[in-house]
Amino acid sequence: MAFSGGLSRFQRSERERQLESGDWRIAYLSPERFVHWSDTGYLATLEGFGLAPDLYVLDEMHCLEEWRAFRSGYRRLTGPLRRRVLGGAGMLGLSASFSVEESCAWMSELGEGRPRVRVGMGLGRDNLALRVVPIETEEQRWLLLISALRGLRAPVSALVYCWSREETDEVARWLRSTGIPAVAYHAGLPADERRERSRAFRSGLLRVVCATSAFGMGIDYPHVDRVIHFSMPRNLESYWQEAGRAGRGGQHCEAISFWRRSEIVRARL
Repeated sequence: MAFSGGLSRFQRSERERQLESGDWRIAYLSPERFVHWSDTGYLATLEGFGLAPDLYVLDEMHCLEEWRAFRSGYRRLTGPLRRRVLGGAGMLGLSASFSVEESCAWMSELGEGRPRVRVGMGLGRDNLALRVVPIETEEQRWLLLISALRGLRAPVSALVYCWSREETDEVARWLRSTGIPAVAYHAGLPADERRERSRAFRSGLLRVVCATSAFGMGIDYPHVDRVIHFSMPRNLESYWQEAGRAGRGGQHCEAISFWRRSEIVRARL
């Protein structure tokens, strides 16, 4: 059958297989996934079979603004996406940290005169408590981390955001030595290992994941009870993106950030 033969050469996810069935006409994906679809010819193949989505929903739109300066795939994204929008497909861009100016600029760039609407919501969430804890010594940082995680019980879990891959590995290793089950997640791990750890965390099998910002897109799990920034976040936008991953199930939750004056120097480098 031409349909299956034309698409079988692509490595597809379960959602993509459902899109190919013709039952779904909405594609919910990250900007990076759209780049992959375009670069591999998967999108053109879908269109050839009459299965092109009627609506593209791109999550984490702020990544377009942050990454297209140094990631060639993101620089190439605007053209293919604009062609689909101007060809009649709808587009919905989502982000928790896009500024008004950035979102309006992107709507203008991609829409070119097509009707567009911006919907904004306030940042406050009644169930999310934000705590910034000043510390004086590194020993205090480690002890406060233990204190913040000791009361964690199934089925809830925690995300611990770290500054670097090395710090992520070190924190996860140290937590395990104290009896707290924890794993590291960062871009330096093999792809299969990252997928397995992401799957285990999503299913609730992992209580604590120590991560860099690589563990971000699509984190919408109701069991995340607290988010801890072991090191100061790189910027306010990153902080809000990462802190907001706690309490997605509506439960009362905490986002705790440890802060030391010397980290300001590192953040500015």
